[in-house]
Parts: sequence; structure tokens; C-alpha cells
Amino acid sequence: MNSNDLLQDLLTGTLSETDASDSSDEDDQFIKEPPTKITRIENFVEETVPQYSDAVFQEHFRMCRRVVDFIIGYFAQSAYKAASIGGRDKVSNEKAILLSLWYLANTETFRQVADRFNVSLSSAHRCLVRVITFLTSIKHEYIVWPCKNEAKHIGEEFEKKQGIKNVIGAIDGCHIRINKPKLNQDSYVNRKDVYCGEPGSLHDARLLRKSTLYAKAAENEDIFYNVFVGRLGISMS
Repeated sequence: MNSNDLLQDLLTGTLSETDASDSSDEDDQFIKEPPTKITRIENFVEETVPQYSDAVFQEHFRMCRRVVDFIIGYFAQSAYKAASIGGRDKVSNEKAILLSLWYLANTETFRQVADRFNVSLSSAHRCLVRVITFLTSIKHEYIVWPCKNEAKHIGEEFEKKQGIKNVIGAIDGCHIRINKPKLNQDSYVNRKDVYCGEPGSLHDARLLRKSTLYAKAAENEDIFYNVFVGRLGISMS
């Protein structure tokens, strides 16, 4: 069929059944092509992680295996546990916890983490948000001030490790790198390029004096029971 004949058929709506059939077949073939499968690392959680020694496991996840297993079990009983979304297979509770801990403990990008744990970027993000929300929901159960008996035990354990008596804790500043905001970037950078709780450069000692811990200690010195240690420049008095 030459171009003139084709144009005439299109204008008159008399395209031959054969041509129409061929066009339809081509469309069906295009639509029915399966999506390209994204190649990722497979069975990292199922096969590789169980083979880690306890020491290697703790190096990677920054927690011992016993504590991680406890967190997985607690998470599985919570309202934040893994669930199927849109008919897709759910990410297991174990994988959700390990993925989140790996992201927090290492310097890999989200793309690398998603590849390692064989999930999509969106699934990796949902796992991280769900796990972080879960952990913050139970923080009050574990981040607590020790009672006198607990403080005594902590002091004894500290002495065993460091040879210093009557110490229940050590304190110092913790620098956490963040992305600077678009506006007033200089106000959010201190001498070590991190935000310290309020705009501007802030010394560790001043930050401590502005904390609730300092206020409580000023009202009741007995709160420490024994002694806190810190580097020069940090004082509770």
C-alpha cells in the first residue's frame, strides 16, 4: 500500500482489516512485554547474616545479636510490625530491623541499602520510618535514670572496666552532621560543621548548662548518687 492509498484509507475510515489487525498485534505485543526485573543482592538476610560471627555481626550492626533478636521480637508484637502493602509480599520483621540498623550504623546510601536488602527504595524508606517510630515509642522504657541500686551496680561495673571507683556515667558532646537549611545556613554551622541545638557555635559546657539534666542537678545534687566524669571544660557546678 503506497502513501497515497494509505492516506485515502485513513481519511475515509476504510483501513483494511489486515492492516488494522497487524497494528493491533503490535500494540498487544508492546503492552504484554513483562517489566524489566531489577537485579539486586539476594538472600543477604537469609543466608549471609546468619553466617556472621558474633564479633562481625556487632561490627556491622553496632549491637550484639542477642539485643537485636530481642528488638526484632518486640517489634513483631508491636503495632509497627511488617504488613503487606498493595498485595505485595511484606518485608519481614527481621529484615526491617536489620535494614534500619545497617542504615543507621554504616555510611551507605539509601540506594546501596535497598540493593543489599533486596527491596525497593520506597520499601526501604517505609521500613526505616516504621522502625524509627517504633524505637522512639519505647524509649521511655529504656532511657531512664538509674535508681540507687542500679547506680551502685553501674559503678561497680565501671570500676571493673576502667579502674575508677564510684562512676555511674561519662558525658561529652556528640556531633551529628546534618544538611544545612536553604536559609541562614551560616547560623546552623559551628566550628565542626554541625548543628548544636540552636543556631550558632555552641561550646559543650554551655550546651550542658542549657540542658534539663543540668537544671535537675542544680535542684538536687543527690540525683547522681556517685560521680559523672567528663573532659575538661564540662562541669556540673
